[in-house]
Amino acid sequence: MNCILNPNFLSSLPLDIIINEIIPYTYCPQNNKLLRDIKSFFSDFSTIENSYSYDYNNDVLIYDLICFCNCSFIPSYNMHERFGEVLKRSFRLKNRNYSELNNYVFVVFHRNVIINPLRKIRFLWGLLKPVERNRFINKYLLEDFYN
Repeated sequence: MNCILNPNFLSSLPLDIIINEIIPYTYCPQNNKLLRDIKSFFSDFSTIENSYSYDYNNDVLIYDLICFCNCSFIPSYNMHERFGEVLKRSFRLKNRNYSELNNYVFVVFHRNVIINPLRKIRFLWGLLKPVERNRFINKYLLEDFYN
């Protein structure tokens, strides 16, 4: 992802903002683990997006993600402990208790599943760790392919 900064935009900013607010970020590289996570998100997401858009649709993908996070084979209204742990990785949900998370899953993912499905898919995909994303791909794409 190559972004080229528009020189006109940069010249319109006050020098104080450039020196004190922008330049310090250029000297602070991100953690390698975070960078690998970001690369994994985009490369793995494009893999599942291509596969599901060709063979299935977003509704199937979101239900597969729910089943994967919930350690089940069919979408269940009861939330597994592991699904709660995944959801607590979100800044908004990290302090919620089990019943609040269970209600959140019911309202957002079961009752209103057709509203912004791609956004919900990306939300869940972003909460997964790179290893979990690989497990999902292995389980739902590769195992189905070879079976």
